[in-house]
This record gives sequence, C-alpha cells and structure tokens, in this order.
Amino acid sequence: MSGNMPESPLRTVLVTNGNLLSLLSLGDFLRKHHDKIAAVVITTRLPSQRSNVGGIFAMWRKSGTAYTRFKLLTNVFLPRRLRRQGLPATVVEFIRHLGSDVPVIKAPDVNAPEIVAQVKSLAPQVLLSFSATTRFSDQLIDTPARLALNAHYALLPGYAGLSPYYWYLHNRERQSGVTLHQIVSRLDAGPIIEQRVFEMKGLHTVMQVLLQQMACVSPLLLRFYDGQTSEANATPQDLSLRSYFRHPTRKQVSEFRANGFRFNAHEDIAALHDRLRTLVT
Repeated sequence: MSGNMPESPLRTVLVTNGNLLSLLSLGDFLRKHHDKIAAVVITTRLPSQRSNVGGIFAMWRKSGTAYTRFKLLTNVFLPRRLRRQGLPATVVEFIRHLGSDVPVIKAPDVNAPEIVAQVKSLAPQVLLSFSATTRFSDQLIDTPARLALNAHYALLPGYAGLSPYYWYLHNRERQSGVTLHQIVSRLDAGPIIEQRVFEMKGLHTVMQVLLQQMACVSPLLLRFYDGQTSEANATPQDLSLRSYFRHPTRKQVSEFRANGFRFNAHEDIAALHDRLRTLVT
C-alpha cells in the first residue's frame, strides 16, 4: 500500500478519529509533513462501544442532553455545515485538499490482527496517534521502527482519559495544555517529550478551551518532526500524580452549567470557522 512514496526517516502511519477537531489540531503539521504520511488509519467506533448509535445513547443516558449535543455539534452538525460551504471537515478531506493520495484504512477495531498487519507492512518509523478512540495493543505499539507517539489534550499525568477540555473547565483549573508523549501499554502514561501550557483565565466555554488546545498540537508535532525534540530526552511520568476522567454524569453537567460555564458560544463557532479557513487558504 506504500505506492511510490519516497522513503523517509520519519515515515509515519497516522491513527486518528479523523474528525473536525483533529483536522484543526493537526492541520499545520499536515500542511508541512503530509509527504511523510504512509497511511491514515481512521478509528470509526466510539470508545468501548459495539456501535456508534449505542455509544451516543449511552453518552446521553449518563451525561445528558447538553453534553451529548456538544459532541454531536463537533462531530456531525458543524462538519455538515462546513461541507456545504465547500470546506474540508475531516482529516482525510484536508489531506486530499493538500493533494495527497495516501491510503486510508477504516478500522472499527484498530487492534484487529489484519489492521496491525497492514500497519506493519507499511514499515513506519513512527506510529502517530491523535484522538484515536481505542487504547492500542502492545502488538500495534510495536509496529513502528522508532516509536509510537501521541498528542493528548492535557498536561499529563493529570487528566488522562476522556474529554479533558471539559474537565479542566469543570474543575476550575488555572492552567491547561497539551502533552506529546511516547505510547506505552497503559493509556496516556508514556514518557513526556514536551508540553505546551496556557492560562485558563478568561475561558468560560468548553470550545474556548478546545480552541486553545488545538492551537498547541501542531507546534509540538512540528518541533518533533523538525528534530528540535526527541524521545531520547523524554521524562517518565510521575504516575502518583495521575488523574483519569471519563464522561461526566448528568449531575456534574448540571453543576458545570450552574457555575456559569457553557459548552460553546456563537463567537466560538466563528473562531473555529476562521481557523479552518486559514488552514485551507
């Protein structure tokens, strides 16, 4: 499946949910380094669910309407609106916009033996994960010659797990950020290569936090791919400081809203549109 792609010291297989937020996070990195991507693996199933419909229902039952609506906004409704405007709304659509014809592998189970075999056959130096919906098996982690790499919307070891952008606001943290780290068997627990930090002061919506986090991802990846950082100098996480979050309960979302926080505002959506238009022009 590698086609005529030239060999690269950072030949990469990208594993991602491929959604709009992933596009906005990876966009600047992909503009510069899409020639290093040997294939894109799209994880098509929600975490720990047999079907996406069942996953959405389970999310609504646990977290309520406002939280589920926000997830649908970023994954379904906004992408539809953007496509009607002629804009790419997924990672794959953006890569095609850049003129790349790299293969796309859709994977309900990224750890399935046939998917692991496909990834291995591509002989990647780097397995790059961003917002993949499944924890990787050891067999998948071992496929790249150099390392498996992940960018996570949090300052690890705090806020491992799901939707850290929500929890940073819910818990009224003073700072947030993004971590670039090596992938190991335990989720979000590998050595830290680099982090980017920003202040939470003045942020009142989940989308505002996300916009700040999305702006951190590509700079971290660009520094790594340009050789300014390396796993050789990575720092082991102090897992005694680890915190892990899942989707909030309905009660927690009610508390969140009672404290004056919101999931998004009109100006947030405008800022998202502006970010995308900047990427594609």
